[in-house]
Amino acid sequence: MTDDRYSTRQTLIIRARNRDDADAWDEFVSTYRLFICHVLNRMNVGENDFEDLLQEVMLRLWEKLGSYDPDKGKFRSWLSYVVRNIVLNFVQKNKTRIHKLEQFSLEVKDGSAFHSGVDRMIEREWKLHISGMAMDSIRSLFSETAIAVFELSLEGLDRMQISKRLQITPDSVKVLKSRVKSRYLMEVKRLINELETC
Repeated sequence: MTDDRYSTRQTLIIRARNRDDADAWDEFVSTYRLFICHVLNRMNVGENDFEDLLQEVMLRLWEKLGSYDPDKGKFRSWLSYVVRNIVLNFVQKNKTRIHKLEQFSLEVKDGSAFHSGVDRMIEREWKLHISGMAMDSIRSLFSETAIAVFELSLEGLDRMQISKRLQITPDSVKVLKSRVKSRYLMEVKRLINELETC
């Protein structure tokens, strides 16, 4: 990853606030759209409403991005708040869809329980989003075998199982897993610093 791209990411939120900077907005959308889609999916937004609600979220973010104040908290918290409120407003307007949220074991009558359940789900989705971005970012830095070793270890396979499956020595498994894991954790920390703060 080049220093220029790192610098661009560091200032993305500030740049995207400028409504005349189409490139910054496009980069903002490519950085956060997948996370927002995952949240909408997890909240069981129906196929018929998905694109409309996604567009409403993106429009609201475009309108409200200038109101984000980094002194009041992390950008991710602000982003989650905006997304959650748009979806909750949508649900309230479409009460017949509330039953779709029951899989979260939320008590809709108790607003605090509902919000905390949604917040937990958004937190999980954010972690998955960061993890996916980190893996995508480091994938080109390692051989296919090294990446396969790490991914199989994440699936719960032990060193011997991975060794047999990939036909490499157990010592190679240990070394490759350690290298990829170390770089992966560095990338996760970098992404959190870039995307959660401004």
